[in-house]
Amino acid sequence: MDSSGVPISIAVVDARPLVAAALASWLGSHPSFHVRSVCTPPFDHREIDQPTVCVLCIAEGSWDWESTVTALRGGWSGVPIVMTLGAAPDRSLDAALELGVRGLVCEHGAAEDLPKAIEAVHRGETYLCPTVIGRMSAHGACAAAQSRCASLTAREREVLRYLAGGQTKREIAEAMHLSPKTIDNHATAIMSKLNIHNRVALARFAIREGILNA
Repeated sequence: MDSSGVPISIAVVDARPLVAAALASWLGSHPSFHVRSVCTPPFDHREIDQPTVCVLCIAEGSWDWESTVTALRGGWSGVPIVMTLGAAPDRSLDAALELGVRGLVCEHGAAEDLPKAIEAVHRGETYLCPTVIGRMSAHGACAAAQSRCASLTAREREVLRYLAGGQTKREIAEAMHLSPKTIDNHATAIMSKLNIHNRVALARFAIREGILNA
């Protein structure tokens, strides 16, 4: 529920109607959630009441989920997205982070991971389930960057946590009560110190160093 005790409204998106219906039924039984809509792509988000959180379920190769994420982020501005993954490869984790997905949960993980992810992104946080963290930590290591972590200031570590979580610089500025220009300067300094110049690599670094979920 949100801070006022109102259930979090959810839209469930899945190309598999039976799976979508089952997930919607399960989430709807949770006292903190209200499933507002169940959608099968392709669909027009303008014909659906805007939810508080969107849950996308993907099975690699089943549908163009990347275009759907892009459309939803453009049409439902400010609505965080949680994505559940089945056997999707690691490149899907990279793509999701690049597109600004705030929650990543593996379907073969613990049952409580999805409710935790929904509640976390609703609070404005980023949530990666333990299985996702393990997968991201195990590949794409950047040993040279690890030794530079100590060079970051406390403020830079905070900005890095937001950047790695997919927030835009404007969103970070609002959260930290700073100007977008100041955030841009911090981002430039972080990337220079770590010698990392894209968000996916930043996310991997933040996971390994325990910064993302700090």
